[in-house]
Amino acid sequence: MSEVFYRSVALANYIKNLNLALYYRLTAATSKRLFRYLDKNRYQKSQYEEGLVKLARKLPLQAAYPSQIKQKLARAHTELQQQGYLATVTYAATPQGEDKVTYTFAAPPALDASDPAAPTLTALQLVRDFYGQLTGQADLPYTPTPKELALADEYLTTYGPACTAFLVRHALQAAQAAHFPIQTFGGTQPFLAPALAAWATQTETAATAAAAQETAREQVALAHACEQTQARLAEVLARLSAEQRQQLDQRARALVAVRESDFGYRIMLQFACEDLARQEYLGFDRWPQLVAQVRARTGPAADDDVREAGRLEAILDDVLVVSVPTAEAKARLTTHYLGLLEELASTPQQRTRLRVLVRQEPPVRHGA
Repeated sequence: MSEVFYRSVALANYIKNLNLALYYRLTAATSKRLFRYLDKNRYQKSQYEEGLVKLARKLPLQAAYPSQIKQKLARAHTELQQQGYLATVTYAATPQGEDKVTYTFAAPPALDASDPAAPTLTALQLVRDFYGQLTGQADLPYTPTPKELALADEYLTTYGPACTAFLVRHALQAAQAAHFPIQTFGGTQPFLAPALAAWATQTETAATAAAAQETAREQVALAHACEQTQARLAEVLARLSAEQRQQLDQRARALVAVRESDFGYRIMLQFACEDLARQEYLGFDRWPQLVAQVRARTGPAADDDVREAGRLEAILDDVLVVSVPTAEAKARLTTHYLGLLEELASTPQQRTRLRVLVRQEPPVRHGA
């Protein structure tokens, strides 16, 4: 290695650790590249922004236009938000009229001071904690050997504090269960593979629980957005003149498939009136128009995917709230169409954003 590299790494210790547990949970290559790039530039900042075209060159992404860059970044953004690394991702224009993206990083979870996986965990503490657990003496006076400190440093650098503390504890427990007592810190190495597997299972379980909580939060946000839209609709209907309301009712009657004397006719008529009013007065007719424009740009298959996955639920100022049935459908929609949909929905005077939320679908009943 060069002298400069040697002095930087070996002497000055200019090393940036990477959260490998998070890195390996990311499934898309773009997600991993974006995570490494943002983590390098994050430092202690809560936000980071960069020109969209410049970011595409850095990653790199093969895309010529901002809309294409947004499409290629959509899945990465979704993954990093689901993993709790990013809080929000917003697009805006610079004073020069160029597109830029702003990342707001999620706050790290609160740490328990008694948790040995806290980031302040050092190689010295790790080795001493090991011998404390091995002997049952919490404050065991012990001076680790240079070899033990080097191995502990390797663990911490490779796996991070939380994973390393788990690996050491798991190795001790596995050794006791196998009646293969560990005598030294180096004895943890043969147990790394099963310990890493156990860590992956625990992390996956935590990720599943976090995903369920995120879905629940999204359903609450969706219900709130629908309530706001319903309130706007009620105001619109209340302002209609008698003649306008009569014309709306007439058009709605033509859409109701049952007779006026049939059970449920009035409820169906009300739903038809509200649906017409949403389209004519609130702008809900924008969604089928956007779907048609996407199809014109990308082909018939796109029309099927977008129509099946997305449903316009609310319009809040410059945000279109679209619901999808599953987290997988959300990932598909945001990955392939989010950037294009936002570009098509925006005007020179106003940029429109899409917020995609998972809705709660009724359970499917199977016949006997």
